[in-house]
Amino acid sequence: MSRTRFTKAAPFLCVLVILAAACSSSGNDPSPEPTATPQPSPSPVPTATTPPQVTPEASATPASPGIEITLPVCVTRGNAGGGLPGTAPGPTPTPLPEGGRTDSELISREIREYLGIVGPVASHVEDWTVWFETAWADPGSPEEQANALQLFGARLAQACSALFAQSYIPPEALDHQDQLQSAVSGLYSWLGTAALELECCGDSKTNPVLAAFDTARQMLTDRSVAADQLASEYEVEPAEAIEFSDAVLGIEFTLGDQWMIAANGLSPVFAAPFSQSRLDISGLGPDSWQNGTAVRVRRLRNPSPIDVETASSRFAGLITQQGSIASAELTVVDGHDGLLHRLDPSLADWKAAVTVVVVGNFTYFIETGCPGDVPGACAAAETVASSVKFIS
Repeated sequence: MSRTRFTKAAPFLCVLVILAAACSSSGNDPSPEPTATPQPSPSPVPTATTPPQVTPEASATPASPGIEITLPVCVTRGNAGGGLPGTAPGPTPTPLPEGGRTDSELISREIREYLGIVGPVASHVEDWTVWFETAWADPGSPEEQANALQLFGARLAQACSALFAQSYIPPEALDHQDQLQSAVSGLYSWLGTAALELECCGDSKTNPVLAAFDTARQMLTDRSVAADQLASEYEVEPAEAIEFSDAVLGIEFTLGDQWMIAANGLSPVFAAPFSQSRLDISGLGPDSWQNGTAVRVRRLRNPSPIDVETASSRFAGLITQQGSIASAELTVVDGHDGLLHRLDPSLADWKAAVTVVVVGNFTYFIETGCPGDVPGACAAAETVASSVKFIS
């Protein structure tokens, strides 16, 4: 089985900005480790393809009271003026040298690794777009439309974060990356317009909005063609698994087929594919999670030597964010003592666990969240979580 290795040496800051007046928690809390003072968040760079613009259509239908949709802004590209001091705020494009690169073996390897990392992101967007097309096609009450738009927005936001988290893009893949970013940004721009139309006029499916969706959808189709052309040109097939390595956090993980790196930096998040997701708002998990079927890693620096039982007691507040502790058992993680906490979330059929591991001067929290009623979802999350290796 071929693998893609994702290696990152610098942390990354992800900031969510709210479109409406209030917003639910993203679930990705800032790292408890001391960090530099955050600078202003990066702004999206204008895309090569202009997202579809829609002028709201006058409607005799009054807005439904209480309909309010909250969406985090989609930022798919880094900006040299943003991020934390000393960090790379997003992927750093490397322009082709004059005459192009000549090392064909290096180029093919980099393209294969790139497609291995970006492929799950593109599949995530494709799958959730197909789901949304079906869900949105039904007439639906304003509330049902709002739920579909809300979930689609949350899932697109994961793709935005994943694109922003990329640390390197081969120069030969810049055009493809631009198309993917433009497609996701276009869908997200459309989504904001549809949400405003629903809040304003009680129906998001007016003729201009429908036409604009077709335009945004075509951008995604064009991106798929570009990916096939890129793989064909360099005669590569995407890797079936990603090996994630972070020298700053001192961790390595092996991600399953189509799992994507949904967030990077001091609290990386690995998200499961569409097939291992619950297809409604509750599938995002508790308000303190909102990652869907996923694995998250956080780390604290210990002020003094500490054992795993003491760490679990001292940092209980971090452990119980998805629910109260139902059970705890000693375990071994990559040769280190660990304490596995099974949680009891208030959300129906939601499974959550946190494994606490003390490695040297650090305490790690390896968290999983998954819908218990989706076959294979929790087993996949546990497989990813158990693949951790601690590196120095």
